[in-house]
Amino acid sequence: YHLKKITTRHQFVPLPVRMLPISAFQRRCFFALCLVSCVVDANLDAKAWANITSLSEKEVFLQALVKELHGSVVSDAGLKSYALVAPSEYNLLLSQLKTQLWLCGGDTGRPCDAP
Repeated sequence: YHLKKITTRHQFVPLPVRMLPISAFQRRCFFALCLVSCVVDANLDAKAWANITSLSEKEVFLQALVKELHGSVVSDAGLKSYALVAPSEYNLLLSQLKTQLWLCGGDTGRPCDAP
């Protein structure tokens, strides 16, 4: 849903995304942003990891988890590859993230390049 301002009353009402005058690509991007927002707002714990059902949710969860652990993703391809084979056991996931070459900062021991 997208909030549309009603100019006469200055209120916001939900408007389904499919009714917005935007392209299908823009709707997919809007959905992806909502998915990122929902995952980032959720707890990044073992229960949340166990409830993930799709590859895209895994990727978003991993990005948020890395950020929470003060790390950075240096290779999107590495993230996507790891999401395919990431362990279902959360503590194993945490220990494996420390050794992934597609990450820097945090507990990896690898400094991130200065921007």
